[in-house]
Amino acid sequence: MYFRLDAAVRRVVVTAAIFAAGAACPPAYLAHARELSLTIGDLRTAAFSARSLTAQLSGPGFRELSLNIDRVTIAGRDWRKVRVTCADFQTAGERIACSRGVFQLGDKIPASFSYSTTERADFVVDLKPTPDETWRIAGRVAGPQTAIQVKLDRARLSRLASWLPIAAPQLSAGRATGTIDMQVPAVKARLQLDDIAFADTSGLHAGEKIGGMLDVDAAQKGQDWQWNATVAWRTGEVF
Repeated sequence: MYFRLDAAVRRVVVTAAIFAAGAACPPAYLAHARELSLTIGDLRTAAFSARSLTAQLSGPGFRELSLNIDRVTIAGRDWRKVRVTCADFQTAGERIACSRGVFQLGDKIPASFSYSTTERADFVVDLKPTPDETWRIAGRVAGPQTAIQVKLDRARLSRLASWLPIAAPQLSAGRATGTIDMQVPAVKARLQLDDIAFADTSGLHAGEKIGGMLDVDAAQKGQDWQWNATVAWRTGEVF
C-alpha cells in the first residue's frame, strides 16, 4: 500500500491504526485481542519520507507502541531500520503523546513526544541521548508549509556526521549548541561549536580543541541538495 501525504498528514499513523482496528473488529474481539498490527507501507511529505512502515499496539489498553520503519529520509539523508517504542502511548482528546519512549537509530535514545491531530498538526519530540545532551525537534506538518526546528544543547557532533558532505572533514569529537531550521526546500543552521577534533579525508590536515560558530545554508534543487557553510574559528589548533 502506498500513500502520498501532504495535507493528509493530519493524523499520526498509529492513531489511524487504532481507529481502523476499532472499526473493523467487533468489540468482543478487541476485548480479548492482545495485539493490533497495521502495515502502512510508504509515507511521503514535503519534509521527509518513510518506507515500509509498520505499527503494533499491545499491552493493557493497547498503550504499548512499536513502530518500525525500514528507511527514513530527511533532506537527502537516510536512516535505516529505525524503531520507535513507547511504554505509555496516549490518545487523549486532540493530542497523542508518549512520555516514556525510545528511538532506536543505532543507539537507543530515551525520548518523549506529542502530536496534535487537529488541522494545526504541530508536534514536539524531546531526545536525551546522554544526561548532558538534549535535542528538541518541534514544528508543524502542513504540506508545502511544513516547518521544523531542531534545538541542540551540547549535542555530540558525531551524531551529525551523516549530514555532512562526503568530502567534508571527519569529526571525531565536539559539541554543538544552537538551532537547525528546515522549511522545504531549505535548511538553515547556526551552531556554536566546542572542543572539536577532526581530520580530512586525505589525512594531511587535522584539528583539535576547536571552538567557533558554524552557519549552514542548504537548498534543494530537483532531487539534489546544495550545501554552503561558513565557519568562524575562535579557539583551537589546526595542523
